[in-house]
Amino acid sequence: MGVKTMELEKNIVEEVHQKLEIKNMFLLGIQHVAAMCAGAIAVPMILGESLGLGQEEINTLVSATLMMAGLGTFIQTLDIHGKIGAKLPIVEGVSFAGVSALVAVGLSYKGSDPIFGLQVMFGATIVSGIFAFLVAPMFGKLLKYFPPLVSGVVVTSMGLSLIPVALRW
Repeated sequence: MGVKTMELEKNIVEEVHQKLEIKNMFLLGIQHVAAMCAGAIAVPMILGESLGLGQEEINTLVSATLMMAGLGTFIQTLDIHGKIGAKLPIVEGVSFAGVSALVAVGLSYKGSDPIFGLQVMFGATIVSGIFAFLVAPMFGKLLKYFPPLVSGVVVTSMGLSLIPVALRW
């Protein structure tokens, strides 16, 4: 590695860790909120409506989702033993990927009590989250087999599949 390359890498690291002007921090903060709110509000509304929950319960779901998304975003800004957190302001939001599976689980266990269906959905989410946390290091080694083109096609397909939902709203 040449001296110029090492100098360039040092400059890049310094640029990433520099403190931004207040105007730029404000604009990036607004961008984070706008990016997070769409998913963090839509997913609990979809799940609540599918279970037939009342407006008060759906409002509680939205509030809990926003709280947990904020907590996840905060954890991403940390570096816990070099294993947890990216030390970057990465917005942790809600994924639409599991919505159909959660709706199916909730409806299967709903019976006459939609709250029980919601509790089962929460339990399934907690168990799958713990599982994902434990197997993430193994999947991290597979990232080289998923170039940006593959990831882009998957994300685009998910977005396009949600267009009918958006039109109905």
